[in-house]
Amino acid sequence: MALQALTVNPASFLRLDDRVGALTPGLDGDVVVWSGDPLDVNSRAEQVFVTGTEVYRWDAAANGGLGAGVVTERSERFTD
Repeated sequence: MALQALTVNPASFLRLDDRVGALTPGLDGDVVVWSGDPLDVNSRAEQVFVTGTEVYRWDAAANGGLGAGVVTERSERFTD
Protein backbone atom coordinates (compact mmCIF):
# COMPACT_ATOMS: atom_id res chain seq x y z
CA MET A 1 0.00 0.00 0.00
CA ALA A 2 2.78 2.48 0.84
CA LEU A 3 4.45 1.99 -2.54
CA GLN A 4 1.14 2.58 -4.30
CA ALA A 5 0.94 5.92 -2.47
CA LEU A 6 4.11 6.93 -4.31
CA THR A 7 3.38 5.42 -7.72
CA VAL A 8 -0.08 4.39 -8.91
CA ASN A 9 -2.14 6.76 -6.76
CA PRO A 10 -0.37 10.03 -7.72
CA ALA A 11 -0.38 9.00 -11.39
CA SER A 12 -4.11 8.37 -11.22
CA PHE A 13 -4.78 11.60 -9.32
CA LEU A 14 -2.83 13.60 -11.93
CA ARG A 15 -4.57 11.65 -14.72
CA LEU A 16 -1.22 10.40 -15.99
CA ASP A 17 -1.93 6.73 -15.29
CA ASP A 18 -2.14 6.04 -19.02
CA ARG A 19 1.61 6.89 -19.17
CA VAL A 20 3.18 6.30 -15.73
CA GLY A 21 2.64 4.79 -12.30
CA ALA A 22 3.27 1.08 -12.88
CA LEU A 23 5.73 -1.28 -14.53
CA THR A 24 3.37 -2.33 -17.27
CA PRO A 25 4.03 -2.83 -21.01
CA GLY A 26 3.16 0.37 -22.87
CA LEU A 27 3.86 2.74 -19.95
CA ASP A 28 7.01 4.86 -19.53
CA GLY A 29 9.70 2.69 -17.95
CA ASP A 30 11.12 5.11 -15.38
CA VAL A 31 12.63 3.15 -12.46
CA VAL A 32 14.58 4.00 -9.30
CA VAL A 33 16.74 1.31 -7.67
CA TRP A 34 17.00 2.00 -3.92
CA SER A 35 19.62 0.85 -1.41
CA GLY A 36 16.79 -0.24 0.90
CA ASP A 37 13.19 0.59 1.68
CA PRO A 38 12.38 3.75 -0.34
CA LEU A 39 10.44 5.13 2.63
CA ASP A 40 13.44 4.76 4.98
CA VAL A 41 15.35 8.03 5.43
CA ASN A 42 18.62 6.06 5.40
CA SER A 43 17.98 4.66 1.91
CA ARG A 44 19.33 6.39 -1.16
CA ALA A 45 18.74 6.13 -4.86
CA GLU A 46 21.44 3.82 -6.26
CA GLN A 47 20.40 4.08 -9.92
CA VAL A 48 17.74 5.91 -11.90
CA PHE A 49 16.55 4.80 -15.34
CA VAL A 50 14.42 7.03 -17.57
CA THR A 51 12.84 5.30 -20.57
CA GLY A 52 15.30 2.45 -20.09
CA THR A 53 18.46 4.61 -20.01
CA GLU A 54 20.53 5.04 -16.85
CA VAL A 55 20.56 8.76 -16.02
CA TYR A 56 21.91 8.66 -12.44
CA ARG A 57 23.97 6.36 -10.26
CA TRP A 58 25.46 6.51 -6.77
CA ASP A 59 29.26 6.26 -6.79
CA ALA A 60 30.40 5.12 -3.34
CA ALA A 61 34.08 5.79 -4.16
CA ALA A 62 33.52 9.43 -5.19
CA ASN A 63 34.15 12.42 -2.97
CA GLY A 64 37.08 10.87 -1.11
CA GLY A 65 35.13 7.73 -0.29
CA LEU A 66 32.09 9.61 1.07
CA GLY A 67 30.11 8.88 -2.06
CA ALA A 68 28.28 11.14 -4.46
CA GLY A 69 25.55 11.00 -7.05
CA VAL A 70 26.66 11.02 -10.67
CA VAL A 71 24.42 12.13 -13.53
CA THR A 72 25.28 9.68 -16.28
CA GLU A 73 23.05 11.10 -19.01
CA ARG A 74 20.76 14.09 -19.29
CA SER A 75 17.39 13.53 -20.87
CA GLU A 76 15.64 16.04 -23.09
CA ARG A 77 12.78 15.81 -20.58
CA PHE A 78 14.93 17.71 -18.07
CA THR A 79 16.35 20.45 -20.28
CA ASP A 80 14.82 23.71 -21.46
